Amino acid sequence: MRKGKKLEKRKLGFLLVTLVPAFVFYIIFTLYPNLMSAYYSLLEWNGIADPKFIGLKNFITLLTDDFVWRGLLHNLLIMIVTVPITILLALLLAFALTNTRFRENKFYQALFYMPNIMPILVVALLWSFIYDGDMGLLNGLLHLVTDNFSGKYWLADKSTALICIMIPMIWCNVGFHMIIYINAITAIPDSLYEVATLEGATMRQKMWHVTVPLIRETLITSATFLILNAFGNFEIVMLMTNGGPGGATNTLSLYMYHLAFGGKNEGITSHMYGYSSAVGIVLTILLIIIRFLMEKFSSREAVQY
Repeated sequence: MRKGKKLEKRKLGFLLVTLVPAFVFYIIFTLYPNLMSAYYSLLEWNGIADPKFIGLKNFITLLTDDFVWRGLLHNLLIMIVTVPITILLALLLAFALTNTRFRENKFYQALFYMPNIMPILVVALLWSFIYDGDMGLLNGLLHLVTDNFSGKYWLADKSTALICIMIPMIWCNVGFHMIIYINAITAIPDSLYEVATLEGATMRQKMWHVTVPLIRETLITSATFLILNAFGNFEIVMLMTNGGPGGATNTLSLYMYHLAFGGKNEGITSHMYGYSSAVGIVLTILLIIIRFLMEKFSSREAVQY
């Protein structure tokens, strides 16, 4: 009996040591800021003067704010374009590297993963140089292809700026998700691929009819991360265009930042922490809805093998 009580006490002590610090950090750095953000969304406050409680007025104003709807549209376009392309490229690379026996495979994995560990500032400066209208690499390559090309300021053109922002977003994420898919694919028994080979399946058929169904849960998790990144990651946009030209690349998260700290692109002359918090709450609710829809329409029994 005494040994049983001592064992229970040890288990309780272990749980307290491991769970309590994590729970405290969660309260301090996640729960408390979110609750305070919800409270600030009900205020008219610039961060300095005394706050004024205005209820849901910020949310009512938000519904008629053209900058909010334009930012939401850009976020949706980024999600629609970058998420499937990133998943497809990462999946193709992962499948190729796990189905070839070259000694250089590890090098290729490290090479494709490298953009993910580069500081976001370096990524933004690198791609800004590529798109530069005077000395950019892209213009230089196009000059070699055609003699009639006179140069283009890619980030200063409303018709191309958003697309140019999406490319480095894809470039940064492909390597990370490729590694995730490689780990999932290597867990699939070789016998399943051997059976597919005996049935006469091609490499393409093996990927779509064997690999994809068996790593389906991994793909869903990967898509979730990419969607969150499409809505929440504003650093590349801020560093490369700051929402310009003329708001052509502005996003909800960047607009929220400009509201809190000032932004000339939207004509913001004073800090609007309350309204910025309201935009953040709406963005959070939107992501929760997207996650719920993904779980609802992708729910299926896990594949056992």
